[in-house]
Amino acid sequence: MELEETGNCVADSVSVFDGADTTTGRLLGKFCGDELPHNMTSTGHYVVVTFRSNHKRNVGAFALSWTARDAHGTDDDATGMSARSGP
Repeated sequence: MELEETGNCVADSVSVFDGADTTTGRLLGKFCGDELPHNMTSTGHYVVVTFRSNHKRNVGAFALSWTARDAHGTDDDATGMSARSGP
């Protein structure tokens, strides 16, 4: 994680919501800077991840990975994705 760090993450940020959308989903965390977020667990089938940028500074990137688990807590297929800001 390498994003612009500002108070309350008002410039660039990654937010993670537990639910199908940002309106009804519970905010699990909003992150910026270079400190890695803690591991998070959703309560259902959906998680929404949003990236916000003010486009004033071009710094680094963020990446995320996740593991899907079945109702018994057994790992299912793991998938990952990453995003990079800038050129």
